[in-house]
Amino acid sequence: MEEIKELVFCIFRNSKGKFLLQKKTLDYLEGSWTLFGGSVEEGEKPTESIKREIYEELETEPKMNFLFELVSEKGENKSKIYIFEGNLELLEIKKIKEGAGLAFFSKEELNNLKIFFNSRKAIDIYLKRKEDMFL
Repeated sequence: MEEIKELVFCIFRNSKGKFLLQKKTLDYLEGSWTLFGGSVEEGEKPTESIKREIYEELETEPKMNFLFELVSEKGENKSKIYIFEGNLELLEIKKIKEGAGLAFFSKEELNNLKIFFNSRKAIDIYLKRKEDMFL
């Protein structure tokens, strides 16, 4: 039976509508940009995992809401990803504990970034859903 890895990501936006992304190190995900989050640990619910991951990475506890889930496949790897949404301002971040840095980007700026495929897929679905709300 094939193992499906469970992941959690949060799409954070600030009061200006910009997206917060994490820059990975060159030795991990080749320095691409990603959403904040990580793996669901055994015995955890996705809501517990996202809170733990965000605290581990940023030492903050923002309010986050579950949005949707998606299944992502790349080669032999299959992942079930739970996507959350939250608002976060730079001043709320106490400490950056993982990765090579972070930055806020406008929707237009996202198009020119090297974003890891799972994060890109989640952002694209998120943006499509937001556009559909206004049709």
